[in-house]
Amino acid sequence: MYIKRRWIPTILFVSLALICAFLSLFLPWWSIGTAPEAETAVNGGVRTEFRITKTISLYKRTGDEVFSLYLYLNNVNVTSNQGIIGAIFSVYDTTMLLEITGIVVAVVILVLAMWIDKKVLRFVWTIGMLASAVLVLVAPIYFMYNFPQKISQLDQFTPVTLPIEYIPIAPSNVTTFFGNTTIPVTSGLPSWTAGLRFWVWGAESGFFLALVASFMLFASVVLIHFTIRERK
Repeated sequence: MYIKRRWIPTILFVSLALICAFLSLFLPWWSIGTAPEAETAVNGGVRTEFRITKTISLYKRTGDEVFSLYLYLNNVNVTSNQGIIGAIFSVYDTTMLLEITGIVVAVVILVLAMWIDKKVLRFVWTIGMLASAVLVLVAPIYFMYNFPQKISQLDQFTPVTLPIEYIPIAPSNVTTFFGNTTIPVTSGLPSWTAGLRFWVWGAESGFFLALVASFMLFASVVLIHFTIRERK
């Protein structure tokens, strides 16, 4: 199929959006770990990253020693209730289904629009690309709304044993997608740390890349609309 020059900007935008969406599937979407100021105080740190591929990455640093592990979530001892793991997997599956469906729709619409490049079908192709952008956007929104409700039901965020000087945190304390805890005056840590953050949690690169992909697809809606309108 011969590609006309006026389609090149649309193709580039859609391609970049699809690359972002594809990469987001394999990058972390959410994490919880020690804040930089806390790591300075305890000379160490820990971090757990969650991916919608049902895997987690564990990182722990004690002094100069660094420990890391990459595992499937159902192989990690973070809860005795496997029903909770199933509920988390359900969120993962729905998020991935929304994003992959959006990607497929975008590819199909772009190919069809270039193949059947007719002004009479401009509305159809524009709505189709808009639908793909909405699907990709709904994926991170759905994840942000549902994930905290499920993750808060775990017994712990990491099977790694934490040093006694760490401020304890229970998953039930995490009720929002973004958040942090602060160091109390009576923590036993240096006095300058009082009131500073100890645990921080929130979105990771996969989540943000999905948002970027959706915004680029929304831009592609405008591009595809005007590309067909300017057909000669």
